[in-house]
Amino acid sequence: WSNFSEWLECSKTCGGGSQTRTRTCTNPSPANGGEDCQGEDSESQDCNPQECPVDGGWSNFSEWLECSKTCGGGSQTRTRTCTNPSPANGGEDCQGEDSESQDCNPQECPVDGGWSNFSEWIECSKTCGTGRQTRTRTCTEPASAHGGTECVGENTEEQNCNTESCPVDGGWSDYGEWSECSKTCGGGSKSRTRTCTNPAPAHGGADCDGESSEAQECNTRDCTGKYTTNLLYILYHPQPVPVSQFLL
Repeated sequence: WSNFSEWLECSKTCGGGSQTRTRTCTNPSPANGGEDCQGEDSESQDCNPQECPVDGGWSNFSEWLECSKTCGGGSQTRTRTCTNPSPANGGEDCQGEDSESQDCNPQECPVDGGWSNFSEWIECSKTCGTGRQTRTRTCTEPASAHGGTECVGENTEEQNCNTESCPVDGGWSDYGEWSECSKTCGGGSKSRTRTCTNPAPAHGGADCDGESSEAQECNTRDCTGKYTTNLLYILYHPQPVPVSQFLL
């Protein structure tokens, strides 16, 4: 046999390969009926038994996480891991990002309506004797939008106003009957009265204008049967006039 050759290149650079080397039956070659060399003309051995480097590979992305907002434009992310396979034995890490994000729920958010302040009270329906007045508000602070709820409650309210009693100016009643004449002859007087009760003045109203009584002459014929005068007196006075003033 010749010497073995150099080992051939390993069949693998890592992870366990094999390599061989050979020899020839030429030292010397069999001749003149000599025997061939005994044994094998080649041998092999394991080589590069170290684990091969494993470059990392990305897994699939996870499901998108819940959006950061339910409306009005939020964001959401999803992730992946460098585990398909994981890097090993000096292999390269995965290239790129392990997460990504996107916009979500871009629709406008519902806006529930809110009441404005009430307006000033409007003018009372009466200047006295109890009237009514109202004031209003609007569902504009803010106005409902994008499916938000309307304001709850009433947009107006009312109250009594000017509850004090109204002034009542006095009014005269009808005159009463004439009183009996102070004399049966020779010129007497009679009177009649009225009162400021139709209606009576109240709550600062004005009193009646004019006199509360009036008088006139009566039975003017003389006691002999002749009239002493045919003059009719009508007098006005706030108090009943003494009949003696009309005696002739």
